[in-house]
Formats: sequence, C-alpha cells, structure tokens
Amino acid sequence: MPSKAKPEELEKAIYKYLCGKERAVQLVAKLGIDWNNFYRWVKLYLAEEAEGQFTC
Repeated sequence: MPSKAKPEELEKAIYKYLCGKERAVQLVAKLGIDWNNFYRWVKLYLAEEAEGQFTC
C-alpha cells in the first residue's frame, strides 16, 4: 500500500514517534505508511537530517 503522507507529515510522524508523543501503531496506520518503510525513513532521518544530533 503506497503512502499518501506528504514529506512534512512524514517528518512530523518521525518526530512524534522518536519522542514518544504518539503511539507508533496509531500514527503509522493513520498515515497509511508501511512499517518497513517507516522504519527505513526513521533511520534515514536520524542519519541524514538530524546528523545524529536528534533531541526531543
């Protein structure tokens, strides 16, 4: 199932997920994101966007 999430929605979802602001199961289901893709995007976000300096 392809994701209908916009890039800014995805980034917000990753932030909420990493900071524990919302249950991951509900968040991913609401955005229609495949779990494997979501985790890949989380890893990419931490590696590239946050450059290992992510804080909540």
